[in-house]
Amino acid sequence: MAAPFLPLTRPTIDEETIAGVAEVLRSGGSYAADVEITRPDGAVRQLALRGVATRDAAGAVTGMRGTAADVTELRAAQEALRESEARYRTMIERQNAYFWEERDGQILYMSPQIVTILGYSLERWYREPHFGRSLIH
Repeated sequence: MAAPFLPLTRPTIDEETIAGVAEVLRSGGSYAADVEITRPDGAVRQLALRGVATRDAAGAVTGMRGTAADVTELRAAQEALRESEARYRTMIERQNAYFWEERDGQILYMSPQIVTILGYSLERWYREPHFGRSLIH
């Protein structure tokens, strides 16, 4: 027989997560949480927990079934992407030029230098589809 889930992880999972899992067992619902654990060897891992209560034929909650996916590398990649985007944005926004991205006339991104260079507010660029095209002679 497998060891119970909560006693094995209790020392490394916060009380809010434990309370959420306990509520699933009481109410018969489902659960999702992202947690950080420390393995016995000291390694820190990030897990995405998902679970649902199991019931017997009479509908009484008898336990829980779920997954614990190790998302440590995924979270590290997401953080690296956020940092890279921040560096890129900082680099772009410090240039004496403006950059934009548009699709079907709708501005997706407009660097703030456009205000200094052309004199029109960022809000106007985002608010008025095809505004930039009206400036071309």
